[in-house]
Amino acid sequence: HFFLAKKRFSHRQKPSVVDIVIIPCVPRSRRVGSGFFHSLSASLNGDKYATLMSFVTLAMQHSMIWVGTGMLPANSSQAHRNDINRLGSFIGAMAQSDSDVGADLAPPEGDLATARQYGKRIAEITLQYVKGG
Repeated sequence: HFFLAKKRFSHRQKPSVVDIVIIPCVPRSRRVGSGFFHSLSASLNGDKYATLMSFVTLAMQHSMIWVGTGMLPANSSQAHRNDINRLGSFIGAMAQSDSDVGADLAPPEGDLATARQYGKRIAEITLQYVKGG
């Protein structure tokens, strides 16, 4: 089971019992957490790292297990926009969209592929955790 928050919960409400919490949401103890949302901005940095770190801190405060990307960055001179993890994030998926293009062109395929690969990693680790392995 997983939970993707689409609404805010008060501190008195509890989401359904789940095995994984996809941030942003109200995390609960003993769950697997991840920064699986595109921390997205038109700038290459755009404070995405700070956003993800705030979620890591929140997850740690709730005794969650954080799942990093597990991906090496595409940071060589041969790297391109469509490479996996082109923004070099180790803690969660990041994306960058040019401010002058529409949703049909942004974010670039490399950022979307990074998110898909990260989602697969989160699912695999969560299954392993749930099965006790």
